[in-house]
Amino acid sequence: MGKAWLAALPSHRVDELYGRTELTPVTERTIADRQALARELESIRERGYATSHGESENGVGSTGVAVLDPAGEPHAAMSVALPLDR
Repeated sequence: MGKAWLAALPSHRVDELYGRTELTPVTERTIADRQALARELESIRERGYATSHGESENGVGSTGVAVLDPAGEPHAAMSVALPLDR
């Protein structure tokens, strides 16, 4: 859900939110590089949904989308998560 929410924001808003904060990995698959995150967010914008394959929790995959308000701003996000071994 987090990447879907961030991708729904303009790039400059993502920069404002994260500033110079270090991206700390949660698992070995977490995106912790700013340039890689920017590329991922652009892919999500083009695709319309986000995916995760063990980035937030080992062995868990998910697909998420942002829910936009009438002005096009993210208002909520939702996702479906399942064990990756299924």
